[in-house]
Amino acid sequence: MHFKINDFSYNDSNGQVTKGQEKIQLTKIQKKLFDYFLAHPKTTLSKQTLMDEVWGRTVTENSIEKTLSKLRNIIEDNPLKPEILITHFGHGISFEGKVSCINEQESKTNESEKSNHKNQPKLLFALIALVLMALLWIFYPFNQKQQKPIMQSIAKNQRILVLPMEFKAGSVNQKDEKNINHLMQSELTQLDSEGVVLFNNEGVNNNKVLNKHWQIDNSLIFMQTRVSKNGAIYDAVVELSNGVNTLKKVKISATNLLDLATAQTQLISDLHQGVTIDKNNNKEPDKYLQALDFIENKKWQSAQKLLEEILDNNDKDFQARFSLAQVYYELKAFDKAIAQLQTLKSTSYYRNHSAQIELELTENFIRQDKHKKIIADLTAYLSSHLSIGKVKKAKIMQRLADAYVAVGNTAEALKFYKQSVLDINDKLFPEYFTRSYFGQARIANQVSTGKGVYELFSKALHYAKQENNIAHQATILDSLSVLLFHSNQWQKGLQLKRESIALMELIDDKSIAMGTGLGVLASYLLERGLFNEGREVVDRIKNIADEIKSDHLTLIYNHYDISLEMNAGNFDYCQREIDKEFALAKKINDFAMMLNNVFLQMELLLARKDTLNFLSIWQEKNKLFQQPGLERYQIFMDLYLARYYEMVGNDEKAIELIAKVSELAKQSSDFKFLSDAQVTLAKIYLQSNPQKALDILMALEQYNPNPNPYLEVKAKALAKLDKKTQALSLMMEAKAAYNEAWKPENQALLEELQQSI
Repeated sequence: MHFKINDFSYNDSNGQVTKGQEKIQLTKIQKKLFDYFLAHPKTTLSKQTLMDEVWGRTVTENSIEKTLSKLRNIIEDNPLKPEILITHFGHGISFEGKVSCINEQESKTNESEKSNHKNQPKLLFALIALVLMALLWIFYPFNQKQQKPIMQSIAKNQRILVLPMEFKAGSVNQKDEKNINHLMQSELTQLDSEGVVLFNNEGVNNNKVLNKHWQIDNSLIFMQTRVSKNGAIYDAVVELSNGVNTLKKVKISATNLLDLATAQTQLISDLHQGVTIDKNNNKEPDKYLQALDFIENKKWQSAQKLLEEILDNNDKDFQARFSLAQVYYELKAFDKAIAQLQTLKSTSYYRNHSAQIELELTENFIRQDKHKKIIADLTAYLSSHLSIGKVKKAKIMQRLADAYVAVGNTAEALKFYKQSVLDINDKLFPEYFTRSYFGQARIANQVSTGKGVYELFSKALHYAKQENNIAHQATILDSLSVLLFHSNQWQKGLQLKRESIALMELIDDKSIAMGTGLGVLASYLLERGLFNEGREVVDRIKNIADEIKSDHLTLIYNHYDISLEMNAGNFDYCQREIDKEFALAKKINDFAMMLNNVFLQMELLLARKDTLNFLSIWQEKNKLFQQPGLERYQIFMDLYLARYYEMVGNDEKAIELIAKVSELAKQSSDFKFLSDAQVTLAKIYLQSNPQKALDILMALEQYNPNPNPYLEVKAKALAKLDKKTQALSLMMEAKAAYNEAWKPENQALLEELQQSI
């Protein structure tokens, strides 16, 4: 029979395709494949079905793909954008061509009409055949389904990508749809086998996610669930497929959404580990979903009340107990959270959720500064739970590394950060690589600001972009900007700092991270004498601190507010605020801000020229730095002491300390402190040996020093050497670099040079 298909004709008796004047002969297998598609129009056919019905034997998927590709090259106008044989990713291929039957004699002249009359029996036969074929089209798929159901086994621990449940319009409201998908994802993520089940968390359509994951792992199973409601019953059809091969179709029914999610979760778990999801017939689905909604919207007190009611009625609702522990954590009721988690450790729930419970306990212990307990507990857990999933193991190792950082054992911390990502795929789980490299970078940054540290932060940034986590990108950019400031790469540092702030503003971030980032920007602006812009940034920090009620951000605000007032000469105000800041930092155990407060105190003593109290206060405050992990920060204190000795005229001690600081700064590639130390050294030689002072400053040029106060000291050295034209040029340049920090005594020297030339 002849068929008209789109813009070509096809003769199924001999497998000939006619396109215009060109006749193309299909091969035997191409004809058999095309005939099968013609017999099953508008039907998505898996590769397994095509293998069984067309080839009739086992062939590779590559063989099927090659045959399809060659067939498309013949019948499609544009094989890259097919309109006849359409691939439905994850399901199969369907025939979508426009088909009509044609008679070979239609194009004949009057003579052909006689031939048509003679051939009426043939036409009648053709019509009967067409009807039979139509009936075959209708019944064949049904018969095939009845006779040969498509069902294949799924390998244990084979990865499954779970797509959000699709609900038929009107079957569920949008809030419940969101909550039920979130519930199922949470339950599967909490399992010890986390990592074999993946989710679409990227905020893009399912097809993009499927394509991405298929390229990473072509053995991946896709799981799609379509839900409809029939009266009071929810019916779900769960389909698991691998590429175009449907592996399993299962129908699930439940009287409420919670049971529906539990049944689907159980199905996935059974495919992997044979683990059992705790089922509870006494659950209160409406209350639990409402509690989840409260949690989603951060209505912690409302969620607490509802979850406590659920547990009063049924103390074996383990999911509710776990959720209550998380709510207590958010309410800072850490002892209550720990009590709930310890209760879960004695239940069957712990069998399949042990790692997540230990991680939740860790979060609570962190807030109580029990880092040694975390190390002991997680080390014991890892040694006794060897079979947990690789992703869960990565999480625990990274938490263990964090705890080692907190107690100053950077060698162990570095080991666990590196080991945490050895067994996981960076394309599937980039967030763990972000944390690993960021942790390694922070440790390296304790002793250096060199190229190696920059590369580690850059790797962390790469993975943060891969995971599309804006908050992580902003934090890493912030760290990179600080690193560049310490390398005297001011312009690039400022660029990265502004990029970091822009990312935070993009997600309307009003958090501690945002406030901290603004603090770094304020530091740069104050260093370059841009006090007006600095004041605007500092006030923004205060607004965020007040809005989120953060003591830490209040401390950051106070720090830069004091710096601004110190530049304005309001020394008494600064001392009062320094004392208040130190008391608050000590109260909330914010050790980093206690150290920053010490630096402010040293700056104030030097600004006031308080030579009577400096040494005693320095000795007292320096005790804070005698702890592991603070080696690099000791050079801060040594430089303050050197500046003190320079101020009181004890040049010998000042020079000795500056040599020590400079050597350590070179070893750590901390060129900002190297510059600060060498400028102080140049000031010491300025009166007695201006040429040596100039030589010291000339040697600094390779490090691109901050022009403020480098240019001022260099100009003074040139002036003393009677090179007044060069000195004047540098003082003009210094005035532009100082911005609002330009001092009257500098202006006086500038005018003196102008008059002397």
